[in-house]
Amino acid sequence: VDRSSVGRQFSALYNIACCHSLQGNPEQAIAALQQAIAIAPDHNRDLADQDPDLDPLRTDPRFQALLNGTGPITAESAADANDPPPPLDPLAAIFGQAFGPQE
Repeated sequence: VDRSSVGRQFSALYNIACCHSLQGNPEQAIAALQQAIAIAPDHNRDLADQDPDLDPLRTDPRFQALLNGTGPITAESAADANDPPPPLDPLAAIFGQAFGPQE
C-alpha cells in the first residue's frame, strides 16, 4: 500500500466533509467524514474535534458517534432511521455533478 496515496485519500475525504458541512449538506458531510475516519481514525477524529468547519454538524448524533468511536454510522444510529447517508461520489461532491455511467 502506498502510504502517500492513503494520506491523500483521507485528506481529500476530510476536506470534502468540511466543504459539505459549510455548504449546509450534513448528509454528504457525515458520509465523507465517516470514510475519512475509517481510513485514519485517530488523526481525523482529532481534526474533526477541533475544526470550526464542522461546527454545523456538532449537534448531529451521527457526528458525535463518529467522534466518540461508538460505531459506524448505520440506519439505527441516524437521526432518521429511514434516511441513511447517501453513498459518496467524490467527484460529484467536488464538482456538483456525477461522472461515469449513470443509472
